[in-house]
Amino acid sequence: MFNTEVKQFVVGEVPLQGANLIEASAGTGKTYSIGILVLRLILEKGVQINEILMVTFTDAAVEELRARMREFIREAYEVSLNHFDAGDGDIAQLVSVALIHDEKNTRRALKDALALMDELNVMTIHGFCNRTLSEFSFETQQLFDKELVADIGDLIEQSVNHYWRNYVTTLPVAELQILLEKQGLSKEDFYAFTTKILDQIQFVDSCDVEPNWFESYQAIATEMEAVENSFTTYFNNNRGVVEAGIQKASKAYAVKLCSPHYSDPKKLLEVVYLKKANDNTGYIQKFPEEFLECVDQMIALRDRQQKLCAAVKNKLFLDGALFVEKNLNKLKEEKSIQSYNDLIFNLHEVITSEHGDRLIEGLNKKYK
Repeated sequence: MFNTEVKQFVVGEVPLQGANLIEASAGTGKTYSIGILVLRLILEKGVQINEILMVTFTDAAVEELRARMREFIREAYEVSLNHFDAGDGDIAQLVSVALIHDEKNTRRALKDALALMDELNVMTIHGFCNRTLSEFSFETQQLFDKELVADIGDLIEQSVNHYWRNYVTTLPVAELQILLEKQGLSKEDFYAFTTKILDQIQFVDSCDVEPNWFESYQAIATEMEAVENSFTTYFNNNRGVVEAGIQKASKAYAVKLCSPHYSDPKKLLEVVYLKKANDNTGYIQKFPEEFLECVDQMIALRDRQQKLCAAVKNKLFLDGALFVEKNLNKLKEEKSIQSYNDLIFNLHEVITSEHGDRLIEGLNKKYK
């Protein structure tokens, strides 16, 4: 069980075991605190500096942390030689306490740490994954002949174009036109969706779409046409009553919205139901009851159409992302390359596999 109690972080007092999640914003001394924690591990726990693993995000952060660690260890060693004014007060305090307990071993531990600085384990996340997969190749079953490539965008684009050309542009023209008009179907959106799936930034549930979705779409369109015809008959037979009802609902807004379309009842119905669906404008609720019934029916039918088209688009995109992933893996195998994200995914796959315990055991022996 994890202790989830929130405490003030004090670098000289925080326990050196278990897991600690520290919340810190920019400029609060994260690098400094890591340096003090490393010194404590060396002085209080007898850990060799090459047995400590430090992982950060960027190459620049790696270089900064590495430089600060050299500075800290050098200062600590100077203090251990009775140069108590050599540098930072926290460092001097840590070393002084350690000297009181065991002067000889304290100096030796810091001297050894200086000698092992070239073996300091400060890496980016990708660097750690790459080293682990290489050093523990037996446990991870990794091949040595794969080239690490920073950017595989051209291969992703090639796979996206392949799918779009073979599975989207070949759709029946009527179906494709509906998806373009109702869902704004575009290759650019598909590319963005696919890259998020590949990076595991976005997760979507599988969606089932009836094989004859276009027939369902047309059936809804037929229902909408029937409502439009019914409204046209109603409006033409009761135009005076309808216009008076609209005038009564709101002398300004309702008339301005509706009056330009009195000569085209279908357009009038469309303008009103779209306005209500998007804005839920209060004055429309005051329109004649028969008018509102047609408006609500059109909104419901339009929603059904939109949901159907959205499901088709999502299915098309999800199937496409899976196709791109499969094709991308094939291309990478053919070219014997791997991306930085592959390093993370491959290591995760190994650790969570049935053979993961061997790798975890190896890492626990290497890093304390």
